Amino acid sequence: MKETTNNARKGTTKEDAMTDEMIKQAIIGIINDINPDEDTSNIDAATRLRDQLDLDSMDFLDIVMELRKRYGVHVPDTDYEHLASLDSCVNYLRDKMAGKELVS
Repeated sequence: MKETTNNARKGTTKEDAMTDEMIKQAIIGIINDINPDEDTSNIDAATRLRDQLDLDSMDFLDIVMELRKRYGVHVPDTDYEHLASLDSCVNYLRDKMAGKELVS
């Protein structure tokens, strides 16, 4: 029997829960693939991504499309504001990415 976690990932198990760090790695990996010249080594997780990186609206849409392609996560346009920073991405995607494996 799988042991369930006791945090915000209700309904997931330790074996199938993608960690917050893994979600951050997933987002940074997508950004690196979209814009390989971008330096993502010093991203402040609490600051808006568009304030730190050279991301335009098309890049942002590419991030959303890659989330769907790689992880099967659909982000409706009304929820785009939840993807502003790495921290907000983690909070929004935590339950949606449960059971997913990190794609490199």
